Amino acid sequence: MVYDYGRLQPKESYIKYIKEINYRLKEARIGYEFNTDANILIKKSDEAIYQLSIEPAFHLLSDLKFKESIDNFAKAFSDYQSGTTKDLENAITNASKALESTIKNICKLKRYELNEEKPLKDQVAVLKNKKFLPEKYSNYFDKITDLIIAVATP
Repeated sequence: MVYDYGRLQPKESYIKYIKEINYRLKEARIGYEFNTDANILIKKSDEAIYQLSIEPAFHLLSDLKFKESIDNFAKAFSDYQSGTTKDLENAITNASKALESTIKNICKLKRYELNEEKPLKDQVAVLKNKKFLPEKYSNYFDKITDLIIAVATP
């Protein structure tokens, strides 16, 4: 479950208190953490998955230029944690929206030409062709894109 506490960034003076709260939450094994990049309280069901994927994504998307992306990513994460069939479908839809809006923002910031009407696979290809995505991750992005398309297509 994700609890959104707004888009305001916490003041530096509060960060030490948030770290203390997170430390105590972890120590008590409560399973929640306040994410200062996204300003949301997140239920953490798996520490490894959180550290390797969720936390870095929130950090990368914390720039206000990516507000739509982080909002969709937070919705996807919340829907995923709810676990019902409908929520899982919504999680995939919102994850796809997060990826698309991230690609659009990157292309806008880098001044890459992007036809937003093109399918997701073509949008990812723009980033690959411009060498924005490292070659070693090319296969990874192809598989994720294929998975999102396969699951999101009725």
